[in-house]
Amino acid sequence: MNAVPIKQINSTARWSIVAGVAMILVGLVAIITPAVSGVFFSVLIACVLIFSGFKHLIFAVDTQSAEISPSGIKTHRARMWWEIVVGFLYLAFGIYILVHPVAALITLTLALGFYLLLEAVLEFVLSYTFQGMKGAGWLLFHGIITIILSAIVFRTFPRSAVWVIGTVVGISIFFGGVARVALAMGTMHHTPKVIPG
Repeated sequence: MNAVPIKQINSTARWSIVAGVAMILVGLVAIITPAVSGVFFSVLIACVLIFSGFKHLIFAVDTQSAEISPSGIKTHRARMWWEIVVGFLYLAFGIYILVHPVAALITLTLALGFYLLLEAVLEFVLSYTFQGMKGAGWLLFHGIITIILSAIVFRTFPRSAVWVIGTVVGISIFFGGVARVALAMGTMHHTPKVIPG
């Protein structure tokens, strides 16, 4: 192993620790102020949807001006119209959430339940992939916490829509940060300190 990969691994691990600590802090803030963070996440999702809507519309305009062979015109037009429809749908949903962030929390709460379920499955896969490596147990622990949070969302829906987004996302971000810090520290621990000669 030469010096460059070892330095890159350690540098990446350090940045992963910084990102993990930031996730822990953001998670704590979300847990402490669940209603405010729930509305914040709603507005954030609205902004992402609006941005994506504009991106689809711009792509549709860009593809309209592209040169197309006569045999590909039908497919090209269908794709252009698809981009326009998707763009307007994203814009409509984004604007609705932006105008009605509290009402949108109900729908977002249900979507969050499915997202957390998927995230838990991915964490289980990652913990299996890194099995035997120091810190991999934290990925498994994060997966277990996330699947429990998903069950809480589905069990308390829709009564808890006001507080569940902020609390559950905060807990998930917090433990995601803990898992990332532990895994990065494990990576640094497994990296040789001395370069073999």
